[in-house]
Amino acid sequence: ITPMLQLVRAIMKDPNDKTTCSVLFANQTEKDILLKDELEEIQARYPDCFKLWFTVDRAPSGRCHVPRGEVYDRPCFYAPYRKRSLNPYVRVHAPIDWEYSQGFINADMIREHLPGPDDDNMVLICGPPPMIQFACNPNLDKLGYRQSQRFTF
Repeated sequence: ITPMLQLVRAIMKDPNDKTTCSVLFANQTEKDILLKDELEEIQARYPDCFKLWFTVDRAPSGRCHVPRGEVYDRPCFYAPYRKRSLNPYVRVHAPIDWEYSQGFINADMIREHLPGPDDDNMVLICGPPPMIQFACNPNLDKLGYRQSQRFTF
């Protein structure tokens, strides 16, 4: 993230720079997100110029209880019911306060959180080579981003 953060800081400091930045930041867990507070502060300060989205392999979770007959409208993980339970599903683990994505970077995340493959857009990539090779580049290809629009740190 550090090479991208340097660019973001420089762009946001210049009131004459009309460049917009969108960051899709992948990590193992929420605790692994470097400089999360600073990135969120930049997003709050420059909402029209800076878009931020996280994805983690493992979202935060915690134990919770679902009373019989209760219906919840947010996604959660279920375990098969036990014979004596009237509730066909028991919620055993549910995401807690995680408003972003979970899983590897994919085409849907790119489509939803980054600008499209227009000629005036550039995609800057940094991360471990397997992530770039197996998650970023194939999905950028699928969405029509040209190699000339990509720069890897």
